[in-house]
Amino acid sequence: MPVRGSRVNEIDVHLAKITAHGGALVAASVLTDWGHHTAFFADPEGNIRSLFAVAAG
Repeated sequence: MPVRGSRVNEIDVHLAKITAHGGALVAASVLTDWGHHTAFFADPEGNIRSLFAVAAG
């Protein structure tokens, strides 16, 4: 579930909305060494999904 065009700080906003609607946090959001802001969650059926945004600069 890529969040295309999203600013990096919006990943946390989207993750909060997902967990508020039944998603379960699998891995909190982090900024990787290669410039992605990423987080993982499980949907209500248990499928692991990810969110990410490419950090500018």
